[in-house]
Amino acid sequence: MRWLQIFWTALVASTAVQAISWQAPFRVQNDGKEPDLVDLMIEEARQRDIPLDAEMRPTDAKAKASSFTWSQCGGDEVAVHVESIELSPESPQRGQNLTVHGKATLTSEADFGTYVDVSVRVGFLRIFSQRVDVCEALRENNAEVQCPAQPGHYDVTHTALLPSQIPPAKYNVHVEGRTHDDKPLTCMQFGVSFSMFQQARAWLPCIMMHHGDVHDEHSGNVIRFLLASDLHLGYLERDPVRGSDSFDALREILETANNEAVDFILLGGDLFHENKPSRATMYKTIAMLRQYCLGNKPVEIELLSDPFDTNSKITSFPFVNYEDENFNVSLPVFVIHGNHDDPQGSGSTGPLSALDLLATAGLVNYFGKIELPSDSSAKRKGTQDTLLHVRPVLIRKGETRMALYGIGNIKDERLLYELESNHVCMYRPSENPDEWFNLLAIHQNRSAHTQRGYIPESVFDDNLDLIVWGHEHEQRILPEAVSEKNYYISQPGSSVATSLCQAETVEKRIGIVNVQHKDFKIDSIPLQNVRPLVMDDLSLTDEVRAKGLDTGSRVDITKLLRERIKSLIQQAHQLWEDRMAAVAAEQKRDEPLPLIRLRVAYDTHLPIGNMVRFGNEFVNQVANPKDIIQLQLKRSSKSRASHTSVARLPTDMAPAEKMERVQLPTLVVENMRSQCLDLLDAKQLQQSVMNFVEKDEYVKRTNPVVMLLTCTYSANEGFYKTHYPNSNQI
Repeated sequence: MRWLQIFWTALVASTAVQAISWQAPFRVQNDGKEPDLVDLMIEEARQRDIPLDAEMRPTDAKAKASSFTWSQCGGDEVAVHVESIELSPESPQRGQNLTVHGKATLTSEADFGTYVDVSVRVGFLRIFSQRVDVCEALRENNAEVQCPAQPGHYDVTHTALLPSQIPPAKYNVHVEGRTHDDKPLTCMQFGVSFSMFQQARAWLPCIMMHHGDVHDEHSGNVIRFLLASDLHLGYLERDPVRGSDSFDALREILETANNEAVDFILLGGDLFHENKPSRATMYKTIAMLRQYCLGNKPVEIELLSDPFDTNSKITSFPFVNYEDENFNVSLPVFVIHGNHDDPQGSGSTGPLSALDLLATAGLVNYFGKIELPSDSSAKRKGTQDTLLHVRPVLIRKGETRMALYGIGNIKDERLLYELESNHVCMYRPSENPDEWFNLLAIHQNRSAHTQRGYIPESVFDDNLDLIVWGHEHEQRILPEAVSEKNYYISQPGSSVATSLCQAETVEKRIGIVNVQHKDFKIDSIPLQNVRPLVMDDLSLTDEVRAKGLDTGSRVDITKLLRERIKSLIQQAHQLWEDRMAAVAAEQKRDEPLPLIRLRVAYDTHLPIGNMVRFGNEFVNQVANPKDIIQLQLKRSSKSRASHTSVARLPTDMAPAEKMERVQLPTLVVENMRSQCLDLLDAKQLQQSVMNFVEKDEYVKRTNPVVMLLTCTYSANEGFYKTHYPNSNQI
């Protein structure tokens, strides 16, 4: 039946976004033009008195449907029972044909007066709503079958042209209709998510060093910048051996940037290791930035966005330092905050980060400081202030334009919720938006540590070209393609090892990124001054048995461990020799003491000995003699607790070593268990105590207790009011 063909197209209006784009009479507005959904959304927002940005608007380029769902909501009373809906192609594209194949059964006659009401919403905005007279539509379009329609089973295939403009968003469509005799015709709900789609570019495979065709790296049309992340300045600053490692890396990065004649430096978060860096750390950082970033060399990148568009509540100078006439900047540094140097505190200035101090001093350009909605507004009352607004820094060099987006570290679960709920509004320039190279810098978990404690790689908008991913310390700086996405991910990794794990053993590198129009390439450069790190694993029980050693001899076991450590030191020496072989003679430096880590899995019956005393043998041979060996006690799966884990230390461990290994979160959990504080959430209290100690979060330190008491009172409000009428007694 022809009317069902049209009806089916209305049912899948979520894939066409405009609910009745399936027929010409309904695709024309009063002015005879095809409806612009962006204009519809803006108009709806204005009618609700929702403020909109006058200069920018949400992304609205090419799009494809990335997911499609449908369900029936009318029960057995409706006249149309849908069996299946199939789309071809599965990912419809704007401006192209969409074929809909549906199977359904009509249980009662449909005559003149049959209609369907179709409404389309994007979040809290209703962008489309209209009642469609089915029989009238059939008549006006000269359909083969006219009303009345008889009951029966129908297998319908219909092709419709999608609108040429579909903004990326998650669309919710509700379709409900009634027959001519006012009986339920249908009730259906649809959901479709449209993401950005861009034409495939002639990029080289991701295994290659670059993607695209950048002809002249030093031409006036190439934006050239240095890429690094996770410098962790001030890490172990009191350590006599490793205290200068982070600053040595910073100096090498700044020297490389000047030698490579880059336009700017981009840092992906965690510039500082401590949330409140020491005076010595701030002094060294400011001194280096002043030495390498201030000078007479002209800055060739032009700022196109508003230099005064800043979150600062008290300053009136531009947030981009090279636009300030009072500074002579030769090398701009753009940086987002990480989880170590994130903004904290409150008051008239709002939350502040150590990066705010550097930015106010005119040494760096701090961006990506996103203001999160409060818990109450996070329930999404339907106002513009409940969204996360990400406005880019717009720069230009010659004919190449770049939109530099930044999202500083946000709790992974929170950011994932905002992204999945389409609450993150990334703005684009209103002029020629498709001609901009879009780069996003973030600082989040990339590895799935928990079910929702990370950010999936594919959750971002396809309109991006490159994502710079900070926080993960493993170096994966060469661009990696994302399945079914058009952007690439570059993970610079850290420039200093802050934990002796396998990810830190990958060679530390920085990148030189060249962008020309929409093409880019990344050349990776190894950091020469990084301290060598070698790791290995040892199953002590298996090794003792394989070598036929006495399982009760502490001397034999200590000798075995000593030989393995010496072997790792030799590997580190060879690693340094190989690195220096590629360096010019005048740039070679003395070999530093290496970082060695041997992870030893052992059973309790093996005599291990004092590991602190064992490490003292290598004081002048390794940089970390105190934790050169990491003991891992083998336990059966039955003994693993299901609740919050606590690191158990061996009973025979020396007191001095126990003091070195004890951790504050462990003390919190053990103290809660000893006092039977089972009602408190151990993880929340752990986090609050750590924030109080490390970041001086005075206000939030009682949150777990307050939340517990509030929930307990709410659940037993009647009991408390009866037995404790005076609230002061509670």
